[in-house]
Amino acid sequence: MKTYIVILGFLALLETNSKDYATIQASTTHILILSKERAEITKKYVIDILDEKGYRMAYYYDYYDEFRKIKSIEATIYDSKGEKVKKLTKADAYDYAFNSAYETVDTRQILLDPQYKQFPFRIDMEVKIVLDGFINLPTWLPRPYFDLAVRRSKLIVDVKDPEYELRMKEEFMEDVTFTNGSYFKKQYFEYNRYKWEVDSLASMPSNMTYKTFFDSQPKVYLAPSKFEFGGYAGQIESWLDFGDWFLDVNRGRDEFSLKTKNYLDSLNSLSTEQTIFEIYKYMQDKTRYVSIQLGIGGYQSLPASVVDENGYGDCKALTTYMKAMLEYKGLDANYILVRAGRDVPEVNEDFPSNQFNHVFLGVPIEGDTIMLECTSQEFPPNYIGTFTDDRNVLWVGTNESKIIRTPTYSELENVLKKKGKLQIDSDGNGKLTLTTDHQGVFYDNISIYKNITSSQVERYNYGLFTYKDFTIASYENTEVADKAEFSSRFDLEINNIAKNTSSKLLLPINVLQSLDKYVKADRYTKFAEVKRGFTLEEEVDATLPENYWIQRLPENKSLETEYGSYSVTIEYEGDSMLIKRKVVIKKGRYELDSFDSFYAFFRKVKRMDETKLVLESKT
Repeated sequence: MKTYIVILGFLALLETNSKDYATIQASTTHILILSKERAEITKKYVIDILDEKGYRMAYYYDYYDEFRKIKSIEATIYDSKGEKVKKLTKADAYDYAFNSAYETVDTRQILLDPQYKQFPFRIDMEVKIVLDGFINLPTWLPRPYFDLAVRRSKLIVDVKDPEYELRMKEEFMEDVTFTNGSYFKKQYFEYNRYKWEVDSLASMPSNMTYKTFFDSQPKVYLAPSKFEFGGYAGQIESWLDFGDWFLDVNRGRDEFSLKTKNYLDSLNSLSTEQTIFEIYKYMQDKTRYVSIQLGIGGYQSLPASVVDENGYGDCKALTTYMKAMLEYKGLDANYILVRAGRDVPEVNEDFPSNQFNHVFLGVPIEGDTIMLECTSQEFPPNYIGTFTDDRNVLWVGTNESKIIRTPTYSELENVLKKKGKLQIDSDGNGKLTLTTDHQGVFYDNISIYKNITSSQVERYNYGLFTYKDFTIASYENTEVADKAEFSSRFDLEINNIAKNTSSKLLLPINVLQSLDKYVKADRYTKFAEVKRGFTLEEEVDATLPENYWIQRLPENKSLETEYGSYSVTIEYEGDSMLIKRKVVIKKGRYELDSFDSFYAFFRKVKRMDETKLVLESKT
């Protein structure tokens, strides 16, 4: 039977869309729920790897820990003729620590690489996983990644206990075959079966973010109504339920030393905001981030006393420590659970479940809430950055847990203000002194300078500029205390910043930064996304070469649309010229029909940026 499938499958290789890098011919995920604490997952799939770009789909990558065991892995490789090439098992997989930087962790990773690249080829894979305690079940995503077509995919969930309440939510599954409530017998047990099946999912191109890709996929969320994990029973019929369970797991872990209490007692005559800022700075200076993932460490914090004594902890422990110190001073503080990352799916507000991988702190004050990212030694207070901004999060409070939205840093806050002094010589070469103020999410760049080597900093700095031939003579950074702002200064020597054509020099209006660095618009697939709006304010004071002048200035230009705005003005007197340019791009996602009008705006801005100033010799 397997040989029959392989031969037919090879014919399907010939029919596959040429744009695809891989095709799932058949996939079945079978989840057997035996009790509130135990489940077994079997994954079977047949995937055709069509070329080098699709090879990443050939890997099997997973993790395991105390509660999640990978029981077996079997992979059989077939060549394009349907001939068996090799068979691999779990023993052939690489087994390694979850992250070498994590100092205390019992989670490990496993990677199976077929090490075969005679394209096209096929993998027939079967994996068995055992869960000994679970809060969530894996979300079923029949098309799991870009550039991957799916011919057929199934999800089967069998529940042994007829009293067990399985919660489920479908998205974009209108055309999916679904069977609910059928019973069957296996090994003398009766099971309740739920089944989903999809056919013929075309691939989706990788020009979009993964968040956009995931959020638009057909999928099924699964979670229990009641569970027991690590000795803590709970239920997740509402966000309030999950928040109360998280608080229960972390209750009684807020003690710390007399020395720290004496420090906190010394903070007198300060406003509420000043007190919060002082304690946050104390915590940042005293601690460092280390991941602690032992037992139920993914949910339960180390005691604040351990952080206080040793000066380290993971996100939960550092947040618990900060929370405990604030509450000692009589200030309420709340855990905020978040799915952190710069390109991660949105938390589904309508399906209460553990969709989180990180925690930080919210401190309500009169008329506002101060948010504190306790794992960062660099972030100022009340700044959370691109790692946790603009997304659904769970505000955790006793009998009041609820989904809220983290701050969105808009084009009014995400600002790069650049001021340059440019000296141009008669050959078109220039010396540029450039000062840039980074505000809003542009502040995140300061962490690069603090966390990489000097040689890496040098490579990073050269990557900031798009000049073809230039040298960075010097640079420096200066931070603004307690604000998400920093300034940088660069001294650059740029060859041919102005193109030399006989007795004329051609200088572009935009001498600092192309808009392409910040906006990606694919006119072939008609897709563009601006994840965070931003403003570029640029002012260049240019000194012309001796005996050069500008006979005719281009007109000042401006443009105002729903997508943003653009303006450029040029002032010229004697041998100096002042170019002021401002670009505002608003947050948005544009595809198909909406893409055309956005792209027209984008191209118009680019054309205006490409206008050349003609510097003519007087001799």
